[in-house]
Amino acid sequence: MALPSILGKRFRVELLATGIYSVLGALLTIILARILDPDGYGLLFLALSVCGVLRIFAKLGIGKSTGKYIATYKEKNPEQIPNILKFGLVLNCSLILLVSIMIYFFHDFIAQAVGEPDLSPFILLGALYVAFSALNYYCRRTLQGFESIKASSISKIVKSVVKFILSIILVLLGYGAIGAFMGHILGLVAASIIGISFLYFQHYQNQISVPIEPGLRKRILEYSLPITLTSTSANIDRNLDTILVGFFIGPMAVAFYTVGKQVISFIETPVSALGFSLSPSYESQRAQGNPDVAAKIYEEGMVHTLLLYIPASAGLIIISEPFVLLIFGEEYLGAVSVLQVLAVYAVFLAMVKITGSGLDFLGKAKQRSIIRAITTILNVILNLILIPTLGVVGAAIATLISYSIYSLSNVYLMHAELPINSRYLLSSISKIILITLVMAISVYSVISYANSVPTLISTICLGIIIWAVLGYIVDLIDIKKIWSTLV
Repeated sequence: MALPSILGKRFRVELLATGIYSVLGALLTIILARILDPDGYGLLFLALSVCGVLRIFAKLGIGKSTGKYIATYKEKNPEQIPNILKFGLVLNCSLILLVSIMIYFFHDFIAQAVGEPDLSPFILLGALYVAFSALNYYCRRTLQGFESIKASSISKIVKSVVKFILSIILVLLGYGAIGAFMGHILGLVAASIIGISFLYFQHYQNQISVPIEPGLRKRILEYSLPITLTSTSANIDRNLDTILVGFFIGPMAVAFYTVGKQVISFIETPVSALGFSLSPSYESQRAQGNPDVAAKIYEEGMVHTLLLYIPASAGLIIISEPFVLLIFGEEYLGAVSVLQVLAVYAVFLAMVKITGSGLDFLGKAKQRSIIRAITTILNVILNLILIPTLGVVGAAIATLISYSIYSLSNVYLMHAELPINSRYLLSSISKIILITLVMAISVYSVISYANSVPTLISTICLGIIIWAVLGYIVDLIDIKKIWSTLV
């Protein structure tokens, strides 16, 4: 099968999984906002943020490092694959056990340190959340290294469905926010079981056992270190701002901030699927002596990413107030300014999604980790300055500033690593900006009429139609190519 067809098939599968995950996640966010009070809602997502930071120590960079070496060795020495799998899993499980035990004994202390004693039962259950979250991450990244996107996607779908159903059921049964948290954990348990099963039966069980290559364990461990630094910084960026909002302002502000972040999480669905599908192909093509092919894959991915996210960001800024009012309710209007700032952040997030993981597969984890560490320190400093002075929107501004620097640095690294056609990218971005301006003016002129869900949807549809027509006119949207990719 031709490479475009293979990549298109992988993208379709991952897009389906990420789409289901994001749609169910968005519905869960909205439903929980309606059936939980804002304090309970904020407490739930504060707990998820704290556990997200604690997860750092249970996964480190082992999953990505294992996936990188699988992507390399499956081309040149596939007999070593079982050894790579076994070493990565044993190392990861050892960390998981150690961290889970520490959380169990220190959950009260952690809750007090965050400034929310009510978090204590969440953190206690967080030992399970951290364990299965780290195990699920290992499975996803390892399957990605095999380019087994379908298997990885199935585990993601299972997680999203189980989490959605059980979180709502447990809340309705009277368990409140703690029940919703338990639903998240059970989703991770189900996904981990699926992931481990795929790895064992498809990539381990029938492999011939050979002695491990000398120094291979050391190389996997060493490469995991810069990935760990990047991953640690990423987790801090994703979660510490929420924790600081809770510390300085309280659970209500966390609820506002969470609404903004959950909306951004939903709209990043397509680029998450695209980046996850394409990333291992950069290293695979280069290992086969085709750096120009790898560069072309990246260029096309970046152009289509910006074509979607720059206009989407502008549109989201314009419709943010009626969107929050109609979807989440009047009590969440404090999230509007947060959402507007994070809409710009979404563009830089999309750029990293299409670039960052690919750099890890290309062996640039160390350079990326250094940049990530620097921008994370900047983010923490900005949060400490801006949250007390500007409130919850200060956290969003801090995230935008630090992440834009990180994003552009990632793009620079990719340009240094592959023969990227900069002229093609700049020409395409100019066209995208023009499309965005025309679309934004059109949507802004009718936004005052968006006073109900149907009229809001109509306004969004108007923007999409204008975007599609202009994209086709300037030759950035190829209907036949899109159809052949998605169908």
